[in-house]
Amino acid sequence: MRVTEVRRGEYDAGTFENLLRAETDRLFGLAFAILGTRTGAEDAVQSTFESAWRRRSRLREIKSPSAWLTTVCIRRCIDLRRRAESRQRALRRLPENEISELSPDVSLDLKRAYERLPLTQRAVLALHIGAGYTLDETAVIVGKRPGTVRSHYARALKRLREDLCDGK
Repeated sequence: MRVTEVRRGEYDAGTFENLLRAETDRLFGLAFAILGTRTGAEDAVQSTFESAWRRRSRLREIKSPSAWLTTVCIRRCIDLRRRAESRQRALRRLPENEISELSPDVSLDLKRAYERLPLTQRAVLALHIGAGYTLDETAVIVGKRPGTVRSHYARALKRLREDLCDGK
């Protein structure tokens, strides 16, 4: 069944599966062309269909589900690409061999200090430093105001410094 043959109001699980089958190869090709990796393309397509599934009750209102899926997929690719580039920039800022020179004791101490942080502070650090999101993007993800996220970030860094440097 072609996507254009799906009539409004028919997005039950079976029809949605037909949509997925009809669009997967095309979206994968598009994502692969943008991202250049199979895994990245698979992630983008999966994320696209997750969004579509969550919005399946509203898909009947969309004139062209194919065009909508294409837009969502491209945006996912851009987000994935931007995050990857952000992580690369963050890694380039680290001094050479900084991580490999950490002794096992320091790594263990860092892990313990991180685990002692409140959950929200850990989430903010993981999203901002680990995943490369900006603090404003992190705020949206954790559902807090940007100023609150900045406070959590600053407190987390301060507490890590205190724990790792014995208050120095």
